[in-house]
Amino acid sequence: MKSKLLLLIFPLLIAADLPKVVVPGTTIPIIMREDFARADGQDGRPAYILHSGNVYNAAQSPAWERFSAVLSCVPGTDVTSRITRSMTNELMLIKSLPVAGRLAKRYYSAAEAAGCTGGDGQPACIIVDNVVFEIRDMRRFSAVSKPSCALCHSTDAPGSDFSERLKSDTHHGIGILKRMTIAGIITN
Repeated sequence: MKSKLLLLIFPLLIAADLPKVVVPGTTIPIIMREDFARADGQDGRPAYILHSGNVYNAAQSPAWERFSAVLSCVPGTDVTSRITRSMTNELMLIKSLPVAGRLAKRYYSAAEAAGCTGGDGQPACIIVDNVVFEIRDMRRFSAVSKPSCALCHSTDAPGSDFSERLKSDTHHGIGILKRMTIAGIITN
């Protein structure tokens, strides 16, 4: 009996020891895909929904029942494709939910992240403070870029670590990171 109890508690002890990873330059937590999928609102777990890379905690909202009925969705699902820009009431409802964090797709080794150069079916990525960001949508940010932005005006190749460059950057680069797709985080 004691060993079964330890087996149940041990994964929780490991998870509790893991450092919280946040979007660089912010306090926004990064939530891994498997943690998001388990967040179904059952047995005391949070009730997360995903929209455009942002994870929202629906359990803390009195509007959740109405929202879930309108979209026929349950916690732990991605509602991005169900809500279009023309659905302003639904978008407003989502934006009223507390943001729990940003979604990360997977874990990377340092070598895997450095290899994300856009070739061989890999995404093109950059690394900032052990967070791997997809750069496929950088063109939409370049129109509003500042000449001093280390992120927008870099000649570094995809797969490069931008951590040191962004430390000297203004808040512009960090603002761009907040909107970029998070591919994952680097683990040792």
